[in-house]
Amino acid sequence: MISCRWIYAITALSLLQSGALWSQATQQYNIGPTSVSSLLSQPSVSTILKDNTGFLWIGTQHGLHRYDGTKVTIFSAKNKSAHWIPNSDISQITQDKEGTIWAATYGGGLAKLNFKQDRFDAVFSDSVKEYSSLTTLTVSDKGNVWFGTANVGVGMYNPRLQNHATWLASNPANEDIGLVSDILQDGLGYIWVAGETGLHKIDPARRSISAYRPRALNGSITSNSKMTALELDANGILWIGTSVGKVFQFDPESLSFTLSETINKAGISTVSALAFSGDTLWIGTHSGLASFQTRQSTIELYLASNSDLSNNDVTSLHVSKEAVWVGTYQGLDFVAATGFEKYHHSNSGVFNDVLSFTQDSSKRIWVGTYDGVFLLTAQPPLHRSLDSIFEKIDLADHRVMTIAAKDQELWLGFRQNGVQVVNLTNGSTHKPEIPGNSGLAVTKILHTSEGSTWVATFNKGLFRLYPDGIRSFNQMTANFSEPTVVVLLEYTKNKLIIATERKIYSLDLIYNELDFLDLRFGDRNQPVTIHSITQNANGDIWIGTKDSGLYIWTHKNQASGNLDLISLGGEPSLPSDTIYAIVFDSMNDAWVSTARGLTKLSQKGEVLKSYTGVDGLQGADFNFGASFKDQQGRIYFGGTSGYNRFNPNKIDTGSPPPPLVLTELSIAGEQPPLQAPLHKVKSIELSHTDHFVTLVFSALDLLNKNSSRYRYKLEGFDPQWIEPGGRNSATYTNIPAGDYTFRAQVANAAGTWGLQGLSLNIRVFPAPWYSWWAITCYVLLALVLLRLTKGFYDTYILKEEATAYALETQAIADKAADDLQEQLEIQDDLMRSANKHNVESMQIISSLISEQLDHTSDPLTRDATQSNLSRVAALTRLESCLYYQDDCVLADLHKYTDIIIDVILKDSPIPAERITTINEVTATLLPAKQASLLSVVIFELVNNCVQHAFNHSSSANYIHIRLGPVDEQISRLRQLQLIVQDNGTGIAGSVVPDTAKSMGFSAVRTIAGMLSASMEISVDNGTQVSMLFPQQLDS
Repeated sequence: MISCRWIYAITALSLLQSGALWSQATQQYNIGPTSVSSLLSQPSVSTILKDNTGFLWIGTQHGLHRYDGTKVTIFSAKNKSAHWIPNSDISQITQDKEGTIWAATYGGGLAKLNFKQDRFDAVFSDSVKEYSSLTTLTVSDKGNVWFGTANVGVGMYNPRLQNHATWLASNPANEDIGLVSDILQDGLGYIWVAGETGLHKIDPARRSISAYRPRALNGSITSNSKMTALELDANGILWIGTSVGKVFQFDPESLSFTLSETINKAGISTVSALAFSGDTLWIGTHSGLASFQTRQSTIELYLASNSDLSNNDVTSLHVSKEAVWVGTYQGLDFVAATGFEKYHHSNSGVFNDVLSFTQDSSKRIWVGTYDGVFLLTAQPPLHRSLDSIFEKIDLADHRVMTIAAKDQELWLGFRQNGVQVVNLTNGSTHKPEIPGNSGLAVTKILHTSEGSTWVATFNKGLFRLYPDGIRSFNQMTANFSEPTVVVLLEYTKNKLIIATERKIYSLDLIYNELDFLDLRFGDRNQPVTIHSITQNANGDIWIGTKDSGLYIWTHKNQASGNLDLISLGGEPSLPSDTIYAIVFDSMNDAWVSTARGLTKLSQKGEVLKSYTGVDGLQGADFNFGASFKDQQGRIYFGGTSGYNRFNPNKIDTGSPPPPLVLTELSIAGEQPPLQAPLHKVKSIELSHTDHFVTLVFSALDLLNKNSSRYRYKLEGFDPQWIEPGGRNSATYTNIPAGDYTFRAQVANAAGTWGLQGLSLNIRVFPAPWYSWWAITCYVLLALVLLRLTKGFYDTYILKEEATAYALETQAIADKAADDLQEQLEIQDDLMRSANKHNVESMQIISSLISEQLDHTSDPLTRDATQSNLSRVAALTRLESCLYYQDDCVLADLHKYTDIIIDVILKDSPIPAERITTINEVTATLLPAKQASLLSVVIFELVNNCVQHAFNHSSSANYIHIRLGPVDEQISRLRQLQLIVQDNGTGIAGSVVPDTAKSMGFSAVRTIAGMLSASMEISVDNGTQVSMLFPQQLDS
């Protein structure tokens, strides 16, 4: 927790006619050190900047520090790569309109922040080596960087052209500037420079430099004084601080200097920095901080002795929306406007341990402390002790635990010396005759409406003081024996609540009836410790406890006798469960002091906002029962570091949640390379190997570092918001592949979540084997395998079915074959029987012919008879070439031709080996009827060739027999052609084949007629007999 003291500026005080104090403050300010001071590498702050993201940059002589609301990143020349800067001695830092951060270093020259690498790049000058020792800088509206040097005046760098202005280095007037302390641009584009020799104006358009030296100030400052600080007000007037503590105004139009008398009378020393915040000019000096109200022309000085300023030597100032940032030799401080007035010993003389308040009939405010009683006054030191007001007063004890005003009397309750009453008119005192008064440890004094005064003690119970006497309530009430009473509250009408540390009673002041209120504090089994009890305008009674929270006994439950209390829990919750005091304002809202600051609640108990030391409180902790509301409606709370007073109607409760940014990204412990500053990154991509991801985010609440509450959620992964409390990081492991959105939110002091918050899109790519194309391949492969499997299965099934069908078919075929074989065998038997019969018949015929041959002596007749025997023999041999097929008798003439050739050649007149036969008779079976006729023709023609065609001297003889179908291209009819050809001597010229009367040719012609054949005989190179006849179908 930041320890802060409060400083207030009171511009007018007046006492009312009744003598009451009335304070009219224009504005209160809270000044104190920031928590970031302890994180700096070196405490002396040289420059400050809050950039447009919300980060706070603090320059020191040992590095540049970037504060993101949670941690500090140090840029130093000692760093190797990341967070490097050319020189660690930082003179000035600023930001241009495009968001670029520029730093002026003393020894490293100008540097520019490289967002991608998170380091500064040096901007070197080849022409002017002296540009290394820079003292200050500013960026013009055109984006040019103007900087001051230690010994060569002013330089300018053009980022767009990436070059330095050489005309400045060559201008003699620039050399006269010397050491530059401050530099700025006015609304007309002129550059103003505070240097060793005075004020200088640079006109970039004309490339001119004008000097306005101290001697122009008519002796107001010495010639050796230096201009040390510049600031421009809303009217275009330059305010100039000097090394001798003088502050001037310079009018650029009239070129005249005006001395600020009010500031100069304040006696400030060397001015180091000037900064406007509205109409207030903040002045940093070597002897403290000053605020000058330009409209009222009033000034307030803030020193380490009267404020929480860390050091009187102020080095730099920077104004942002929430605060004025103050750099000192001891760290970074802040100044923030506040509605809380704070009083403590350093700024107003009151003792810091404040225990009680009261307001007398003259409307004066009295403060009871652990070291006396103080009156709040109009004049410094703002508090006067009772001892100083009445010098002869003799207080029984200065440890004042409680005070209560009645008419012109001030009743004091002491830590150990009972009760003492002070007459505020003359300072006289007396002690009421309470039994054992000098030994009483008083906790509370209450003047009730019916005229009684009640004194509660820590060790002797309760006393009631009537106008006519004093009684011990413990002794007069049989059912009350409590030695310790901590709370007295008059509530409703003529009723009093009496509370010990563990019990609460209700007393009817008229009938003196005491009831024990056995209130039920929710589901708590153990008794609670009571700290405070108050009633609001609705009649509800609020009860504050130690470590047990806040409860309400509603007016409805009171009326019905219901002793159940409502616990004020829920979200947002109170910052602490220890409630010291409760005060209701004019709007019936509750203000509650706790062990961790101050909280405002609605009349329903809803937390509206919580306040801490940064908001203006005297400290984080308060004192038990130290609260009060005066007749003007102002509320008071006391603690161990003073007390606060405030007008509740002027305290802001509507501040929005602070911005939230991503400040750190770690993937498997490494920071990934990014194309933009981390806080501007909108999306990231992760691979399947990025098992461990940490995101760190920070609320840019630069003052309330520890007050932020966070929650986060990875949409698509987390089912609900995760609230890690004050922890500002989220870690995820093994995020499945997919698209996600990481969201984080921060709550303000009222507990309201900032709905906008932080949003980061995260895409997690699957492993290659889980990628879309891999899955596509898997699907295709599965389809192929499925198809192959189905194919194999179908093949198997078909094979099985085919096998079964084949087996069935085979069985049928086997059966058919068996049947056919049986039929064939029967047919064969029939054919053999028929053949046998035919052969026997032929043999009978042959016998008969042979018999005839034996009885014939005529040669011709014998030759004819012998020829007939041969023909019968030929027909007989045809029987061995007959087959029965498809109910038809067919003959194989090719086989028959082979047989008949062998038979004929045996009777050849020339050796058989000298005759070559060529059998090209078709192997196709022909109908037996047609084959029988053809067999005779073949026999006749071949026999004729063998017997008559060849000379005995011829050694190369052949007979070519051809029988087959005629080419269908020649004849569309299905016809057969028989050709018998030899290379013999041919037919004798006297023989005409067509009319020859020989037995052979007659038989051939007869058969040709029977075959419906045409016959041709040619005698070239032998004899060729050709017969063409239609093919007979099977029958």
